[in-house]
Amino acid sequence: MKYLKLTIAIQGIFCLLLELGVVSVVGAAKQGDHVIINEVLAKNRGGWLDEDGDSSDWIELYNPTNRRIALEGYSLTDDRADLGRWKFPATTLVPKTRLLVWASGKNRREGKGLHTNFKLNGDGEALYLVNPSGKVVDSLTFGPQRTNVSYGRTVSLADWQYFPGPSPGMPNPSKGYLGIVESPTCTLAEGRYSEPIAVAFGTATEGAELRYTLDCSIPTLSHGIKYSAPLTLKKTTIVRVCAF
Repeated sequence: MKYLKLTIAIQGIFCLLLELGVVSVVGAAKQGDHVIINEVLAKNRGGWLDEDGDSSDWIELYNPTNRRIALEGYSLTDDRADLGRWKFPATTLVPKTRLLVWASGKNRREGKGLHTNFKLNGDGEALYLVNPSGKVVDSLTFGPQRTNVSYGRTVSLADWQYFPGPSPGMPNPSKGYLGIVESPTCTLAEGRYSEPIAVAFGTATEGAELRYTLDCSIPTLSHGIKYSAPLTLKKTTIVRVCAF
């Protein structure tokens, strides 16, 4: 008896067209007049280490103004009901510079690094920067994050994008991604089949394009076959599928 072995490699690819992240600025002062939240990494896994050697998540602040801003009395929080959750020590941010704060839960206001008393939720949450008078000067709400992919402002500071190459303490990349597609799905499991079979692919991301290859190469937007209908496989086949 002849068997058909189906091997399927499924990948998700960053998407330039679909925006899944949500940004919200609540009660903020005019942009350019205050320190802002510039970049966050809510799923740090071995990419950037704090002074203890831990892969703590982090928040980057940026001073876009032309004046020095004293942060003592400012707060960071992920709880709208507790705007003073973690307060900054005596720290001054000079013009056009960045400050990295570890969202580790270690609650440190002195030493080599600043650490909040809360951690970021990689499944999504809200984050607020609050001035000493209790006013929210900047905030954002982000959705589910990906490992070692940061979420930050573009160079213009007007838009938020995903960055596969996070840049803590440095300018954000000039180009990022508006969203991330969900991984492709397949109607068949890997295995051996005794007869020709039909296999279909899909993705939960509305409007995403699927492309596949049969030669083990990685599909791209310009390489591979655009998926439009189930495939009928009659021999041992490696199908590689990507969503864009």
